[in-house]
Amino acid sequence: MRKIVVTDKGALKRRYKLRRTGRRWLSWETTIPREVIEREARRSGIPLAEFEKHFEAEWLFDSFPGLHLVFVPKRGEAL
Repeated sequence: MRKIVVTDKGALKRRYKLRRTGRRWLSWETTIPREVIEREARRSGIPLAEFEKHFEAEWLFDSFPGLHLVFVPKRGEAL
């Protein structure tokens, strides 16, 4: 796995509330800014509505601080 380095210089920052969800409140949700989804749809070369149908968000986390968000085709989807 490659090293993920994020510098604050030039990074866009937004703060969002956390919301508890799931059975017995075992998960939390937050919002992904519209601009992020629109950018990923453009990079994929497909309209926003199609992107939403065929992709899902995947969070990467381990021993590094924070989370890394990527968008991957839904299981069984070939794009």
